[in-house]
Amino acid sequence: MPGFSADPKLPWVPAVCTRAAAFVLCLCLPCAPIPAIASDSYEAGTAALINGDYATAWRILAPLAEAGDARAQNDVGVMFGRGLGVPQSYADAAMWIERAAEQGNPHAQSTLGYMYYRARGVDRDYAAAALWSRRSAEQGIASAQSNLGMLYDKGQGVAQDFTEAALWYRRAAEQGFPEAQRNLGSMYEHGSGLPADALLAYAWYGVASAAGDEIALKLRARMAKGMSPGEIALARELARDLHQRYAAPVQEATSPGIFKGLSP
Repeated sequence: MPGFSADPKLPWVPAVCTRAAAFVLCLCLPCAPIPAIASDSYEAGTAALINGDYATAWRILAPLAEAGDARAQNDVGVMFGRGLGVPQSYADAAMWIERAAEQGNPHAQSTLGYMYYRARGVDRDYAAAALWSRRSAEQGIASAQSNLGMLYDKGQGVAQDFTEAALWYRRAAEQGFPEAQRNLGSMYEHGSGLPADALLAYAWYGVASAAGDEIALKLRARMAKGMSPGEIALARELARDLHQRYAAPVQEATSPGIFKGLSP
């Protein structure tokens, strides 16, 4: 069975199975600092957090979290999870992130699903991982959609169902999530939950590899060895079309939100 890595950049690569390589959460940070905001608002707290001023971020966000602001609860949870200006503590991270998740914050729900899967601050519970991943996925969070697809793919916390796995992989893939694009390609290659289609498998591997997924690049190269030049030409045309429609990078910021998950 394929394993899981907490870091999506370092997935465990199985010898045979070519999908479901990592249960991931997307961390999207702005490329440049955000100017400071004068008031002690949530926006001021996240601006400080983005700029690395963790003392100010804590001073602003902690009272907001205590007062019940789900966005602040999520960010305070991730501060604990990553040790940003506070002692690193998965237990405290889980407490705050669960509070935000229970209020319907989709990024907290995605993170909580990860924490239950990886036993970060909570006991490992695949059913809970599936429950929270689903709640987040249904709100459109691509990383949660990809993770829910993986849970269906592996039959962890839910009954194994390749059709459902393919459905959730596709939703994430069409948001530009590279791992889901690769996993969808694998479903097409092996005819799992979808009719086998070598051209679409090659094309989705191509889209994922263009986004930097090295596993997808190797899988596409392997597939090419068994395809004719004409098939490769058709597959590349499909890949160009898919790339134009679905290659945009996933944007999963909270409002203005920055953290959705925990690094190991």
